[in-house]
Amino acid sequence: MKLKFNLLLGIIAMLSVVISGSTALAKQTATTVPTALRGTWTQYHPSEKIYTVIQIKPHSISYHLEKHGKRVGGKPAVFTFKSKGYHRLVVKRFNHPNAQPSYRFNTARHYYDQLPQMWIGHQTIKGHRYRVLKTYEKRGHRVGIFTPKKMTVDATYDYGTQRPTSFIGH
Repeated sequence: MKLKFNLLLGIIAMLSVVISGSTALAKQTATTVPTALRGTWTQYHPSEKIYTVIQIKPHSISYHLEKHGKRVGGKPAVFTFKSKGYHRLVVKRFNHPNAQPSYRFNTARHYYDQLPQMWIGHQTIKGHRYRVLKTYEKRGHRVGIFTPKKMTVDATYDYGTQRPTSFIGH
């Protein structure tokens, strides 16, 4: 009888260790946006003469459109760790050999609700080398270039038939 009781206590103790270990893993997920990506980034669209502005803060990402220094198109889209649905931030890091890590920030089902994959890179614009935020979306075959200050140059480029693994992080 004592043996059965001790065996039962042992099983309960092991289960409690396993359960507490799994919650400890859940607490280790990232709760802030990486420092390198933080700041205000702008991308110019020459056909509409409009800017896309992304503001990346430690606990949120928002973006909106600006024309002549004024916000257009209504409220900015805001993504936070406390939001629900596709507006919820979930930081996923992707490591690339010989390149910068890239990040995905939400897990939306539809491509039009997803934030693009982002990383920090360098780009030569008008003869000067700038530290830029690069974005990749599976649709459109384009890599978006966001600069830390407003420029009236669109440095976005097509990646054509290249595999995404050959340019993400560069």
